[in-house]
Amino acid sequence: MKNQPNATISAYNQYADQYSKKYKTLRYTKKYLDYFIDNASGTTLLDIGCGHGRDSFYLSDAGFDVTGIDGSSEMISIAKQQISSCKFECCLFKDIGYEENSFDNIWASASLLHLTKIEFKAILSKIRKILKPGGLFYLSMQEGEGEIVQNVSVVEADRLFTRYNISELEQLLSEAGFSIDTYERNDQHKVVIWLAIFAR
Repeated sequence: MKNQPNATISAYNQYADQYSKKYKTLRYTKKYLDYFIDNASGTTLLDIGCGHGRDSFYLSDAGFDVTGIDGSSEMISIAKQQISSCKFECCLFKDIGYEENSFDNIWASASLLHLTKIEFKAILSKIRKILKPGGLFYLSMQEGEGEIVQNVSVVEADRLFTRYNISELEQLLSEAGFSIDTYERNDQHKVVIWLAIFAR
């Protein structure tokens, strides 16, 4: 399982164009983006796992100074070609090295679920360090158990998906120094239930 994250990145590189076209609208995320905008403070924002930049653009258009990072070089290339209002960088999550208190807010939509449970715990500690005290942190994860490899949707290659229940996520967030403001179980995808979480 330890090499799977690299396979996940390779899958996104291979299907970046198809993925960006299929998920170009805010169908699943707009209400969470709007809640984030209404409840965030400050302007600097890190979009972890920004993909082709869809959410980054929406947040930038709302007045945030957005930096988007993603492990897929092809996704970052598409984001840079399409969006000039944000700064985009190709960066593996494990290599995030921003200074302490670098960002007012952090957005991580459907990205951290591609990490193993050990990696996820480590990245939460990094996020806590680079997020300013009181800053808003959004993450969306799939509900369930364990680490699974799936070939689903428009990405016709294996990707790692790690699933959690809300109690498990609440414990992990608490251990990293976060408390949950609010969360929602969302089943509009029908195939899987998503957990949309806002924490500080």
